[in-house]
Amino acid sequence: MAIINDNDMEIILSGDQKKAIRNMLENRLFAVINMPAEKPSDYTSPFSSSIFVSHMHWSLCISCAIRNRGERTVFEKCEYYIYIYKLRGQNEENIFTESLNDTAFSGTTVTHPSVDEFINFMASKELFFITNLVEDYGNMEDTKVKVFQNDYLLIRENYDKKFILHDDFFDVKVSLTKINDGSNESTKYGLLPIDIRHLDINARLLNILENSSRKEYEDENYYCTQYESNSPDIHASYFLTCFHSNTNWSADPINILNFRLSAFVLPGLLPKKRLHQKKITKEINGESMYKIEAIHFNSDICFDIVEFKELTDEYLYNIGLD
Repeated sequence: MAIINDNDMEIILSGDQKKAIRNMLENRLFAVINMPAEKPSDYTSPFSSSIFVSHMHWSLCISCAIRNRGERTVFEKCEYYIYIYKLRGQNEENIFTESLNDTAFSGTTVTHPSVDEFINFMASKELFFITNLVEDYGNMEDTKVKVFQNDYLLIRENYDKKFILHDDFFDVKVSLTKINDGSNESTKYGLLPIDIRHLDINARLLNILENSSRKEYEDENYYCTQYESNSPDIHASYFLTCFHSNTNWSADPINILNFRLSAFVLPGLLPKKRLHQKKITKEINGESMYKIEAIHFNSDICFDIVEFKELTDEYLYNIGLD
C-alpha cells in the first residue's frame, strides 16, 4: 500500500461523481491549478506534509487534489488541484483571486473551467483531500468526515437556522469468516480489519442504500453521494443522503443520513463447501472468498444481504413519516 501523508487520512470522492461535483461547485468560485509533481523546497518538508497542505488551505479557500482513479499519489505529489472558495456566490471574487495568486507559484498554470468542463476533465480521475488535524488522540476520522461534508460538499448549507429533523450516523460493520482456499491462512486472534472496498459486498450494500433511498424520496429534493476514508490503518466506504420530509411543515425539515461501511475477518477457516450466494462475498481482484456471518447496523444485526435490505427499506420508509 502507498504511504499516506504523515499517516494522515484521505477522504476520497467516489461512485458517480457528476452530481456531487455539480452540487459542490454550482455558483461557487473555483479554479484548477496545474503544478509540477515536485514542489519547490520552500513549499514542502521531507518530514511533514503539513507545510504543503497548509499552503493549499486558507481561511476562506480550500483545495482537493486530483489524481487518476485508482492511483495512490500522495497529496503533495499531485499535478492538479481544484481550489475552491468556501461559500457560494460570486461577490467575493477579489478575495478569491488574491488567495489564488498567493497559492500559485512559478511554474504553475491556473485555469477557470465551467462546471461542465471540470466534470468532463474528471471523467477518469478522482478528488481527495487531507487536513492538518492532529491525530494524537486517534485518527479523528469522524471530524475529518464532517469537514468534508460541511466545507466541501456544503451539506448543512442554508440549514443552520432551519429545522434539521435527523442528522444520523450509521456504523455498518460486516463480520466475515474466510473460506479455505488451500492456503491455510487464517486470523488467529481477535478481529482483523479488511478493506471493504476490495470486496464485492461493498458495491452490493451501497446499491441497496442508494436504491432504497431513491425509491422513497425520488420526488423530493434528494441528494446522495459516496466517498471513502483511506489511511494505512483505516479503510471505509461512506454513503451520504439528504432529503426533505413532511414538506407540509413550514419548517421544511431536512434529513441527513450518513452510513459508514467497514469489514472485519473473524478467527478461523471454513471448509470450502456449497453456500448460498447471499452468504458469500469475494475479492474483486482476487480469489479469496468469505462467508458473511453478520452485518451490524448500529444496534441491529442482519445475517445476510436480504435482511440488510429489508431493514434499510423499513428504516428509510419510517423516517419519511416522522
